[in-house]
Amino acid sequence: MHGAPCPLTAETTAPVPSAARAFLAFLEPRDPPSARKVRAVIAHGLCGLSLDLPAISGETNRYTLRPKGIVLCACESWPALLHAVGLALGTGNSVLVLAPDPAVEWLRQVSRQLANLITRVNPGALPECDVMLIQRGAETAEQAALTITAREGRVVPVYDLDTVQPEWLLSEVVTTFNHAAIGADLALVAGS
Repeated sequence: MHGAPCPLTAETTAPVPSAARAFLAFLEPRDPPSARKVRAVIAHGLCGLSLDLPAISGETNRYTLRPKGIVLCACESWPALLHAVGLALGTGNSVLVLAPDPAVEWLRQVSRQLANLITRVNPGALPECDVMLIQRGAETAEQAALTITAREGRVVPVYDLDTVQPEWLLSEVVTTFNHAAIGADLALVAGS
């Protein structure tokens, strides 16, 4: 996505993930102003987007955007948490929530579908995640970010909720299929 001539046009958008639609349906009767904000957050149409790329004769190249996996949303306020969860679900990811009790009361009321995708975590026992979203200035969130980034192994990106873009929660995948090698020269398939 770096340097891409985005935004992608409306004709190429992918459907909103079902969990994001369920989250929006849950919010609409309970908090209409927050539901409007979440609707704007999930309207990007990037998750699952698949485009054909230019290719030489006998080859197919397919570009796809897929969810990163598990997003840890560390926030202190209700609006920030809804924004983070909406962004994570809107990009097809599962959600871990690190927030104080008042901000997560709503978790007890979500559907089974959402409960399977949104899990509250303890700051003292942070599980592995693929991406972290933090509310700037939230002390618990910033401490959790230090814990996550100090771990050995792979690098987990940490994004400020005020500046994160939906595409940062997606992985770019390009699949190339060489039809000519399969149909024309079996030595190419065998690697000789």
